[in-house]
Amino acid sequence: MMIRNGTIDDLDIISEIEAASFPKEEADPKDEFRRRLMRGDDYFRLLEIDGETAAFIHGMPTDRRDLCDEMFHSMSLLKPDGKWLMILSVATLPKFRRKGCAGALMKQMLVDARRQNRMGVVLTCKEHLIDFYSGFGFECEGVSESTLGGAKWYKMRLVFR
Repeated sequence: MMIRNGTIDDLDIISEIEAASFPKEEADPKDEFRRRLMRGDDYFRLLEIDGETAAFIHGMPTDRRDLCDEMFHSMSLLKPDGKWLMILSVATLPKFRRKGCAGALMKQMLVDARRQNRMGVVLTCKEHLIDFYSGFGFECEGVSESTLGGAKWYKMRLVFR
């Protein structure tokens, strides 16, 4: 496994992984990923296995304490030195699931967030993934206010300090 930063050259595979991981109404469109990748930041990581992109994770730093739906569609809340890192997407191609890809990416993002002196990391997930994220130290704070894709999301928070 190798983890690297995503670039605009990865747009097609990122879009493919997202579409394979989320229902159409929840998946971010290709144009959103294009916009995010054009920022050129280091909050987009891809995991490769034998040269094939298997999974990605993407986040954004902000001073907002909670993840909100606006973060998926606008960079207005992005703050490079923000106190919190919001995880916007964790996605793995079906043939690579249950092989540790998402876990390896999450561990790397947590190491990076600590190194960047963030207060912690926040994400939303479906109910069946609460235990997965709890394994990294995230605590469930109940149902999120997010209405992304009409789904029921749970707010998860990991506080470093």
